[in-house]
Amino acid sequence: AHSLEHDDTHNESCTHIEAAVVPSALAVAEKDGATAKDFITSIVLGVEITARIGKFLNPQSLYIKGYHPSCLCVPFGVAAAAGKLLRLTPDQIVNAFGLAGIQSFGLLIGHERGALSWYFQYGRAAQSGIYAAYLAGGGITGPSGIFEGKGGLATIYNPEADVKLLTEDLGEVFALKGLSFKLRACLHFGQASTD
Repeated sequence: AHSLEHDDTHNESCTHIEAAVVPSALAVAEKDGATAKDFITSIVLGVEITARIGKFLNPQSLYIKGYHPSCLCVPFGVAAAAGKLLRLTPDQIVNAFGLAGIQSFGLLIGHERGALSWYFQYGRAAQSGIYAAYLAGGGITGPSGIFEGKGGLATIYNPEADVKLLTEDLGEVFALKGLSFKLRACLHFGQASTD
């Protein structure tokens, strides 16, 4: 979906979420024999986490600095989805987020001149989330302050980040309702101009 430019967009966080979360959750669910209910719940969770982190980091600011919000935030959503399917404990989820964060990347330069590295980067972001969940489930620890700690995402990408954005209205307002889909195979920002 991402490589064909037919992926979804969460408008507030400027992230393409489901093209990474759904296939990643499907792979983990298939490997570990998850129920359909757990699979669907993991997708909702992965979308929610990715969108909240994207808003937390201020996507407009990320673009200006040369970062792609999707590749930066997707590892966390995938780690959350995989963590749900693997039944990780809260401490293991914190470790999974830490491990996802240290693997997170997303330079916009990968998109110039149609470089295929753009799609590789997005796939690696999803893979990083899966690795993080499995490693945390196996006892590997990660930094616990990955979002707001010294040297964490907020420090590096958005020093003005409001930590409340990560949990505000959690369980009441769902990011899944904020997804839009592309009608044409081009960047989300190019949809209107192609009309």
